[in-house]
Amino acid sequence: MRTTSPYFTYVLLVFIVPMVYLQQKGKKDPASLHLPKKQRVRPLLLEWLDPGLVLVVIAEPVVVQLSKGIGHIALAVVGAAIGIAIGLTRARVMYVAAVPATKSVIMTRSRTEYLLVVLVIALRFAEFAATGPWTIVLALLLGIAVADPIARSIATTMKYRAEVTALPAAT
Repeated sequence: MRTTSPYFTYVLLVFIVPMVYLQQKGKKDPASLHLPKKQRVRPLLLEWLDPGLVLVVIAEPVVVQLSKGIGHIALAVVGAAIGIAIGLTRARVMYVAAVPATKSVIMTRSRTEYLLVVLVIALRFAEFAATGPWTIVLALLLGIAVADPIARSIATTMKYRAEVTALPAAT
C-alpha cells in the first residue's frame, strides 16, 4: 500500500486556507444579505481554487491509473468527456448572476456539489483498494472527477464575463 507524500498536507493547506477565507468573504458580501436560502455569493477566485483542490487530492490516483496502460487512459478520457458535460450542466443550473463590484458570482447550491465532494474523497481511498476490473472503473471515475470542476469553473467564468461585459458602462 502506498502512502501519501509528507508534503501533501502542506499543499492541501495552500488551497484550503484561501478557500475558507474566500468563502467567509462571500458570506459577508452585501449582495448575500437578501438571497434566497439556497443561493450564495462566491468570489470568482474560489471557483478556480475548487479544481485545484480536486487535482491535489486525487493527483496520485490519477497518475497511477494513467500509468496502467492505454485502456485506463482511454477510459479516463471518456470519463473526462462525461465530466465536461456534467460540469457545463452544473454551471448552467447553478449560476444565477454576476456581482461585478466584488468579482463574485451568485450560485445556487445543489446536492451534486456534495455528492462530488464525497466522490473525490472516495476516489482518493478507492485507489488503494481497487483491483482487477475495478481499476478500469476507477480510471473512468477519476476522469469525471477531474474534468467536472474544471469545466464548471470555465463555464462560470465565461458566464460572469459575458454578463459583466453586457452591463452598461458607468458614467
